[in-house]
Amino acid sequence: MSNEILNQIVQIIIAIIFGVIGRYVVPVALIKRKEIEQRIGIEKAKDIENTAFKVWKEVDEHFRISNFVGDKIKAKQKKFEEFMLKKFPSLTGEQIVELRQTVAGEINKGKAKLVPSNAVQIDANQLQTLQDKANKFDQLQNALSQGNPIPENPQTAQKTN
Repeated sequence: MSNEILNQIVQIIIAIIFGVIGRYVVPVALIKRKEIEQRIGIEKAKDIENTAFKVWKEVDEHFRISNFVGDKIKAKQKKFEEFMLKKFPSLTGEQIVELRQTVAGEINKGKAKLVPSNAVQIDANQLQTLQDKANKFDQLQNALSQGNPIPENPQTAQKTN
């Protein structure tokens, strides 16, 4: 009888120990699982970014060796999107744009801008003056091509046409 009581006490103690261990081990295991999932997510994001850099180089090489005529920037963007979707079909257009901008920022870091910050800017008055001059030039060119004498005032050519 004392063995039976001792066996029952040992079983109760074992049940208590497993209960306590279960109470603390399960939450720790869940936390570890979340950490592992986050690491996998970070590693996948790094993999996607590394692939984006490789795709950027493929696109650059493609356009370097081709005789492409047209808007290269838009064509490169489209080709980048096409390659990324082949490698990662689950990416959204927005994610691809973000990746392309990230890669472009890293690739172009330290390079000179295409349009310098001190580029010439013209206001509406200057633009109108340039357009007026272009119109006068066109009028003179038309007068000459028709064999007409060049008028003293280009605006008289407009009245005769």
